[in-house]
Amino acid sequence: MVPVERYRHTPVSSSCLWNTRRGSLARNSSSSYSWRRSSRCLPARLTAWAAVSIVNEPIRAFSGDANYAAVAHIAETVEAGVQLSVTPTQTGPEGMIVLSGTVEGAIPQQGAIVNLLVHYRGRWEPFRTPRTNERGRFRVVYQFEGGVGRFPFRAEVPGGQAGFPFGSGDSQVVDVSTK
Repeated sequence: MVPVERYRHTPVSSSCLWNTRRGSLARNSSSSYSWRRSSRCLPARLTAWAAVSIVNEPIRAFSGDANYAAVAHIAETVEAGVQLSVTPTQTGPEGMIVLSGTVEGAIPQQGAIVNLLVHYRGRWEPFRTPRTNERGRFRVVYQFEGGVGRFPFRAEVPGGQAGFPFGSGDSQVVDVSTK
């Protein structure tokens, strides 16, 4: 493990602050490096890191050098946080359920797109695509059409949305039973 220190970063969103300054860099068997930080970072960003010595002084090739001996530029993508709630979780074959939830983080003024999916016949099928409000909340009413059994639902927030500085993220799975 090599101790490293962030010396500059450029956030994608000015409304989000970086909350971790130090961590460790580990080299794996394929000679690539992975960063381990002590707390969660918020949006995607490009960060520059410089190696530091054990006494937390920057490592320079020569003592009079103005630049660091080694610098890594790392593109980091952080998954979007999304919570899903379904009520009720038991209903009849033609019953109605309400799927609601929250997308966490800095939400653009126009909201964020959320894909609602149900696991049906061995795969995740999208059935609604609501947009959140400016506070990140969404709500959809769904009525079953005679299906009987267990239906797992989840919410997915696709990455790359305009003004939304996060990568793709998924909620937990919520099961609904119909009898």
